[in-house]
Amino acid sequence: NLADGCSLWNHEQYFECTPNSLFSHTFFASPREKPLFWRKKSMYTEFKAIVIGNELHLNKIAPHFGIQRKFKWEDPLLLKQDQLQGIVNNADSKMVYLFHFGSVVCVNLQHHEILDVIHYLKRLEPEIDISQNFPYEDDYKLEVNTEADFSINNDSLVVDAQCDHHLEIIATILA
Repeated sequence: NLADGCSLWNHEQYFECTPNSLFSHTFFASPREKPLFWRKKSMYTEFKAIVIGNELHLNKIAPHFGIQRKFKWEDPLLLKQDQLQGIVNNADSKMVYLFHFGSVVCVNLQHHEILDVIHYLKRLEPEIDISQNFPYEDDYKLEVNTEADFSINNDSLVVDAQCDHHLEIIATILA
């Protein structure tokens, strides 16, 4: 299962990739030959959880982003790339989880992008605290590395392959 922009050369397990893929290469062969080996880089997903209020009315916020469903108290509202377009400059690989109990977990957002999202949400939910000094925040990192051993730490998780449930579990625990 290869990333976009990658192809596998027959059964010998050599990877060929474009610069935007998750892999980098090291050649010890002439340009006409296959490389002797390719090294896979680690991929990181960064999480930042913050508290922006006592409660968020997800059923009021969701329709603004084109999400037409009823949210239970335990269900997070997930804003993906499509919903974040226009709020952050480059929404690729970025997500925001909103929780009823006032927590927001941002995935791969820089500090200024987090502030942009919060200011945008403030227009929809006036009770949101937009102070830049968040009283409660936490960071976490998900590392995907096929060469590393599985590990769970206080501030990171290392796995050999990323699954969609990893993101939601981490976001829920941080929130």
